[in-house]
Amino acid sequence: MRPFLLLLILGTAQFFLRPEPESESQASLAIRFPGVVHSVVLGGFRPMVVQYLWWDLEAADEEGRHADILRNLTLLQQVEPDNARATLYLAYFLAYTLKERESAQTGRLRRIEQAIDLLQQAETRLPREVSLPLLRGQLLANDQVWSEPRLYVGWTKRRGETPYAGAVAALRRAAELATGARHVHRLLADALRMRALELLLKSGDAPGAASLLAEAVGHLDQAGATDTTARRLAIAWSGVVLALRDRDPVRAAAALGPLAAAIREVDPPNQGGTGTEERLAGAILRWALDLGRSVAIDGPAVDALSLAVAIHNIQALLEARLEPIRTDPGADQAFRKELRALVKDVVRRAPHLQGRVPTELR
Repeated sequence: MRPFLLLLILGTAQFFLRPEPESESQASLAIRFPGVVHSVVLGGFRPMVVQYLWWDLEAADEEGRHADILRNLTLLQQVEPDNARATLYLAYFLAYTLKERESAQTGRLRRIEQAIDLLQQAETRLPREVSLPLLRGQLLANDQVWSEPRLYVGWTKRRGETPYAGAVAALRRAAELATGARHVHRLLADALRMRALELLLKSGDAPGAASLLAEAVGHLDQAGATDTTARRLAIAWSGVVLALRDRDPVRAAAALGPLAAAIREVDPPNQGGTGTEERLAGAILRWALDLGRSVAIDGPAVDALSLAVAIHNIQALLEARLEPIRTDPGADQAFRKELRALVKDVVRRAPHLQGRVPTELR
């Protein structure tokens, strides 16, 4: 019935409106209905055509007709280029549903790029529409989109920036457009925190990471999230990063405690968590271990031991939480071996500290 209704509408339009199509959207509809509208100008019938396309889209979605979903969304984009709803729907469909249907990595990466490019183009046309940069930031910061490390690496090589760098830029724009939207500020704070740790781990830019973490705390405060796990994580990470930046073993040891406490508030991997915080903390511990080695050579031995014990405590927590998804237990064993070697060096230099060494580190 609906297709017949649309054909009747378009047939009537063709009878009264004879000119050739003047736009890409009209030409696309002619392709959709070649026997009826090859020369139609939609005019006042546009709302009816749009409604039909949404009806058909909903039916196609229920029936799993992905080709029809893509076709209808593309047509809606062309018929109503300034309608953000179709753009958002299409970007989401590309980044999730169609990406998962691609068998090759290049195909999956192409779908993600299509989604992001689509949103960026729409932002140029609709610069005040907050939902566009918001979805772009969410896609770029979503672990589900970057489910494979190769996709993350491929994007970074082709775009010249990491997904989190793009997410921060997009969500900053969304926050500018919706200054009072608390959820936007919270999303931006999460992206800033992840980008900060990425910056530290990939390029060693501790000052830059500390600045981003401070910005993250500010956005959480702006969102009213003063007593939340997200804020405690941001503050704890900030303390660790600042201590590592300043090469201060005492502050680093003290900062690892609050970080462990904040991580305990996050759902573990076998109970809905992703393990992201745990993995990041494990990577940061390598930096802390290097600092401990440096202090063990030419700094106060007691400070080196305090840092080693703090590292040991949080490492034990991380191992327990990551146990259900661990793929390389040898890496944990190697790290513990290096940590025990550090403690041995400290005790060799300061034998009187032997009594302060935990049994597991002897």
